[in-house]
Amino acid sequence: MANYVEPIKSKQDLKIFLCFLKKNYYKYYVIFQIGMMTGLRISDILALNIEDVYDKESFEVIEKKTKKHKKMLLQENTQKIIKTYRSEEH
Repeated sequence: MANYVEPIKSKQDLKIFLCFLKKNYYKYYVIFQIGMMTGLRISDILALNIEDVYDKESFEVIEKKTKKHKKMLLQENTQKIIKTYRSEEH
């Protein structure tokens, strides 16, 4: 039996999934949003600290797999999501 994950292919399924995360697991909602908006691998996202992305328009990361240095832009919507997470965290 192979271990794999099927991608979410329909916009409706994605909306349902995002609503579920946002309501029940906001931390994972933030992680998922950063992944969707930057295209970073999960290992690179999980290595970030909140201070790396909080109240910033961009951040820098060295990818674990490729060792490439990248500057990532954060869209305004993603910045708001991070700020909401930070305000609820404290």
